[in-house]
This record gives sequence, C-alpha cells and structure tokens, in this order.
Amino acid sequence: MRSDHDIRRVTLAVTFTLAVSAALPAAADHHFMQIEQVIGGVEGDTSAQAIQLRMRAMFQNNMGAARIRVFDANGENPVMVIDFDTFVPNSQQGDRVLITTAAFNARTTPTTVPDFTMTNPIPESYLAAGSLTFEDDFGTVWWRLSWGGNGYTGSNEGSIFNDDDGNFGPPWPGPLPSDGVQALQFQGAASDLSSSNAADYALTAGAATFTNNARDSFVINDSGGPINATLTDFVVTFGTFISGTLQNLEESDNTFLRARSRFGFLAIEPNVVDLQVGAVTTVQNAALLDLTVEGRINQSGGTSKLRLRNWSTNVFQQVHQYPIGSTEIIETIEDVSAANRVRASDGRIELSIRQSTITTFTVQGFDSFTDHVVIAVH
Repeated sequence: MRSDHDIRRVTLAVTFTLAVSAALPAAADHHFMQIEQVIGGVEGDTSAQAIQLRMRAMFQNNMGAARIRVFDANGENPVMVIDFDTFVPNSQQGDRVLITTAAFNARTTPTTVPDFTMTNPIPESYLAAGSLTFEDDFGTVWWRLSWGGNGYTGSNEGSIFNDDDGNFGPPWPGPLPSDGVQALQFQGAASDLSSSNAADYALTAGAATFTNNARDSFVINDSGGPINATLTDFVVTFGTFISGTLQNLEESDNTFLRARSRFGFLAIEPNVVDLQVGAVTTVQNAALLDLTVEGRINQSGGTSKLRLRNWSTNVFQQVHQYPIGSTEIIETIEDVSAANRVRASDGRIELSIRQSTITTFTVQGFDSFTDHVVIAVH
C-alpha cells in the first residue's frame, strides 16, 4: 500500500508534466510558422523562385502535415506549390525551412542547398497580385502573404494562431519581386505575430540572403545588368480600346493589344491613339531606362512617340520619336535618364506610346497593334 508521501510525489510529477506540455507548442507540429521571405524571380527570370519559412516556436518541424498554395489576384485558381512529405531535423525557435526551384539554386553564392524543391513554381501571371498560404493538409491557413495592393481582391483570412484577428490584410502594396535580387521579407522577430502584410513586409535592402534548415546561408548573385520592370496595367487614354490584355504586351508572340484612333486636336496629329503602360521596378536609385516597343498600325506613314511621366511635374515628356507603318517593327531606345521617371514611393514607371497618322483623315482612322513592351532599368 502506497503512503500519502508516495501518492503526493506521483501527483506532483503528473501535474508538472501536464503543465510543461500545456506551456509548449505541440511536439513535432508545424502551425507556429511564418512565411518569412519570398522572391518570385531573379533579375527577370521567373523560373528562379524561393520561399523561406521561419518557426515561431520550438518543435515546428512536422512538415509532412503541411503544404503551400498560391492564389491569383481574385483569390481563386489555387496552385499547389508544394505538399510536404517529411520532417526537417532542426526545430529551435527561429529555424528556417527553405523551398526553391532548381533554377534558383545556381543564382546564389554558394549554390543553394534547399530543404525542399518546389513542385510547381508561382505562376508568372500571379506575380503582380496574388496570395501565398502556408496551410495544413486540411486547408487551415496558418500564415498568409498577399501582395498587389488593391489589385488583389481575394481573401486575407487565416488562423488566429499567428494573427490576433485572423486577418492578414491589407496586402503588401507592390508586386511580388521578380525583376531584381531583392526579396519580400517579414520585418518582425521569429516570435512575432502578424499584424498586416502591408505593415509587416518590406523589400530587402539589397541582394537577399536565404537560409536553409541546416542554418546555411545563400546570397543571390547580382549581375549588375539592366533589370526589366514588371508591367502592371495599361489604359487607352486617347482612342478606343478594342481587344487584348496585359499578357499580350509581356511577350513578343504576335498576340496584340489593339486600339482604334480618334480625331486629334492638331493638324500634324489628325488621327491619334495614346496607350499608357504602367510598370513597377524594385531597382534602387535607378539611373537609366531602356525602352523597347514592338508593334504596327494598319496604315503607312504613321509616327510613334514614346513619352515618360515625370513624377515631379506629373506631365509626360517625349523621349523618342520614330516612323511606324503596316509592317511590324521593334524600336529600342537605350540610356534614357531615369531622373524623376521612377516614383520613389513605389518604383512606378508610366510609359505613353502615342501614335498618329496624317496620310488618312477619316472617321474610322487607323488601328494600332502593340505586341511587346519592355522597360529595363539600370
């Protein structure tokens, strides 16, 4: 028969064990986790992507019960970036889990050794606006990172385990970085909860450093060459939009954005189309811009003028003029001054492509076909 002393010892031991268990996160779990750092491409190569997770508490290494998905600008059409199938060994607070594409690994010094390889990269069409979720296999969203500002109209909801009100919005205002060597990075400590994506995240100060679960670090290589800005929007400000999407401007593929002219105000521009294209760059202290426009009109004897918005005066300034006709041409102008033409607050650039004819003055006017627009930033 046990004495009262023995019973008290057993009771105290059980009580202590239960108290310790309650104070710690579930052993070998995964739900106390941040999406710490993401890059959607390196210097315009969107096949080179990386996602870095960070443990908010100990013992969050049961990755086999977790997954990462990405959603489009409407919060729809989810893509399974990776469905994890195993543990990672290190599980101290602040330890990382690194997921990359094979193309990313060769873009760092030293060559990246990831913990996992992405099954499906983030689609290029999702980089302007979208949402990345770290979830369990049942779809519980433990952490969410959305980007694109008002361009993202989907859900910002997630679990209250990592955000007090379960709302990770509003989104980061810019696109997911892909045109340089900077990543989008959570600014808080490992133990921190989310407040909002807009407040919690910022671009890395320079070339991003990624870290794997073995605590090895890898710095993205900066080639130093011009970096293509990400096209974000367009509007036909003079003339009539007929057909096409932003995607038609992103590749030289004989798919066009089409617009029809309207009457102008000057004798030298009796029929005019003005297409304005918006873009965003993450290049800091931009000095020069290279512009490339591919397209045609359905008449001969036209003129195309390239203009850039000056953000100090909010007025478009002409930087180049060239003849355009019914045969498609590629026109490139290099080393245009970037002074006051890259908005300091968010890296926005606005290019006006203004086309006109004087050979035919008709009610119908002419049709403009724009195939490809590139704004490269030094």
